[in-house]
Amino acid sequence: MHFGPKKKTIAICVSGFNWEYEVKVINGIVTQSENTDVRILIFSSLMMKAEYPRGVDQDKSFVRGENEIYNMVNYDILDGLILFSGSLYLNETVDKIVAACREKNIPIVNVYRSALFEHNVIIDESSGLEYVVEHLIRDHGLRRLDFIGGYPDNKETITRLDAYKRVLKKYNIPIEEKRIKYGHFWKKSIECTKELLEIDKPDAIVCANDTMAIMVCDYLKNEGYTVPTDIVVTGFDGIVDAYIYNPSITTVRADLDNAGKQAFDLLLKLIDGDSDAEDVYVYPELVIQESCGCVIAKKRDFNYIDSKYVERYLLDTFHKSLIKTDVYFSEAETEDALFLHLLSEVVFFEFDAICFCINSDLSDTKQSYFLKSDDKYGLSETVTTYYMDKKNKLAKQTIKASDLYPKVISSSKGANVFTFSPLYWKKNYIGYVVYSPAKGEVFRDYFQLWLKNISNVIGSYYERKELERLSYRDYMTGLYNRRGIDLISIDAKNKIQSGKGYVTLVCADIDRLKKINDSYGHDAGDTAIIQVAKALKAGFGEQTPCIRTGGDEFSVLLLFERKTDIDRLIQKVEKYLEDFNASSGLQFEVKCSCSYSTVPYSEFTDFTSLYKQADQELYKVKEQHHSQN
Repeated sequence: MHFGPKKKTIAICVSGFNWEYEVKVINGIVTQSENTDVRILIFSSLMMKAEYPRGVDQDKSFVRGENEIYNMVNYDILDGLILFSGSLYLNETVDKIVAACREKNIPIVNVYRSALFEHNVIIDESSGLEYVVEHLIRDHGLRRLDFIGGYPDNKETITRLDAYKRVLKKYNIPIEEKRIKYGHFWKKSIECTKELLEIDKPDAIVCANDTMAIMVCDYLKNEGYTVPTDIVVTGFDGIVDAYIYNPSITTVRADLDNAGKQAFDLLLKLIDGDSDAEDVYVYPELVIQESCGCVIAKKRDFNYIDSKYVERYLLDTFHKSLIKTDVYFSEAETEDALFLHLLSEVVFFEFDAICFCINSDLSDTKQSYFLKSDDKYGLSETVTTYYMDKKNKLAKQTIKASDLYPKVISSSKGANVFTFSPLYWKKNYIGYVVYSPAKGEVFRDYFQLWLKNISNVIGSYYERKELERLSYRDYMTGLYNRRGIDLISIDAKNKIQSGKGYVTLVCADIDRLKKINDSYGHDAGDTAIIQVAKALKAGFGEQTPCIRTGGDEFSVLLLFERKTDIDRLIQKVEKYLEDFNASSGLQFEVKCSCSYSTVPYSEFTDFTSLYKQADQELYKVKEQHHSQN
């Protein structure tokens, strides 16, 4: 892929997208890149790393497949890379990305909570909870401060608990373990609140995240308490819900948008040769709102419940889209029909552009993709891409996987930001989707769930087609089997009835297959069968319908507009086998006998009659071959 001499290209490697963290940082990067000649390629597995030690671990093969998305990074076209090392699931994936950049002399900026590499944007939240606790003690004169953390052994919990204890110690307030509970960052905080109230009524409950703070407020209000008049409640993180909840939650937030802007600027300095550029620290800020009493509760045009109804409406719309897709999948007969529907439904996310890139191997009728013992990792050399063109019609194009996406998408939309996420199903990496977010909307809610569902739909479609192929294909040779004859006959009859020409049916039979099996084993016999199948394809053409009608019997159907020298084609079959026998080193030779019957379209009656004629001729040919041997 060629981007032109002036355009810089940077990659972002991130795992899953947390709406309140990675998305905000990346929005900052994208915002800062506007009005610059920089192209951004985002590689994301969309697999959220377990935040806590007790979180559900991911299946290793699933992780391995998901991380194939990072193998797509084309370092030859990159000027720089921004890495979210803390979000990636496997340390070896981080090491691999870093090693590739160092080999190509590509500068890296790491965005994380600590300095890991030469150049970092460090989001330092260690002092954040100190601001909250100090505010409650110094400005409100509160002394009985309870603390609800996440998991006891979680790093964020430990950091925030340490800050809580430091401030209590600073103001000579005793640290009482009974006032410290662990709400697992979720609903267990309600149980913790109940336990704390049974000890005594605190002045304030300091929560290690905003979600728990909202749950604590809900519980207190249901129990008859008023927040903040009776009990002050504070949070941490500065999520959107903390602002729209009633009362709005006093919290701490890092300026993540600024972190993204700083990461972009730092990387540009490194690209321009400023190797002395220093790490950038982004610190949290105290956001004082209603739940501590400093801000008087204001009348709202909408409230927290209203916002949840909006979310519910979006969720209902989203679910209807998923159901519609699942229903349509069961009816889709072609790839074009399937992807046209998927591209029509994706308007929910308002992307500037989106393109499905599917492993070309999936359409290869010669091999099994899903029904095999090993898992499929990595991309085929080419991918088949599906997207909507300028006229809003389905477009289809085969490109090299290293090219990432069709150039026409970029030129038609003028997009400068593209994200790549995997399509991964049943331990098989079936391709990826590339999408260009609309301005200001890098990632939308529900997209991760939608993509997982779409992966299931696409994977199920191709597996169903593979099973259909296997039902009318001979597994050993890849030729049609007896069930496939009906499919061939329908197409052939339509062509015969629509024009002038000649129909030929060739019968072929492997010479002395039983003797090969008896003398050298059935593996040798299988070799003979496979080589004869290849010989027929070589002689009559790859696209010619060939059928394995029995153990050692084959048929070939030929349709020509004018008379054709069939004997010459049979000689090509024999020549293929002669060449194989000369180089195989086997103790036996593979040979076959061929005969045929030809009639003009106008004299054609049915395939059974044509087959009988060719089969009768075959007996004569075989007798002649046997007499020669």
